[in-house]
Amino acid sequence: MDATNQENTPIDSNSEDNQLNATKKRALEALVALLPQLDSLEPEQKYRICIDAVRFTDNKSLVDAALDTALKIGDLETQANALLEVVAEINYLQESR
Repeated sequence: MDATNQENTPIDSNSEDNQLNATKKRALEALVALLPQLDSLEPEQKYRICIDAVRFTDNKSLVDAALDTALKIGDLETQANALLEVVAEINYLQESR
């Protein structure tokens, strides 16, 4: 969009934000629905998806899935870091009450 178009076209940013939020909500709902079907992924990859889903949704019910997946990570250093992330996310969720 050029500057002329930007100046002459009223933009309803509230409407755009509402549309983006609705799209984000649909994407996150689809992601959460996929989580149980991701067992074919490597544990570290599935963990990344789980912990990101927790962060983006603040859905406390996903924390157990993130923990269970973290515990399946074979590399101990990576597993330890994943467990620390789970604890940090729990702390965040508890503080944001």
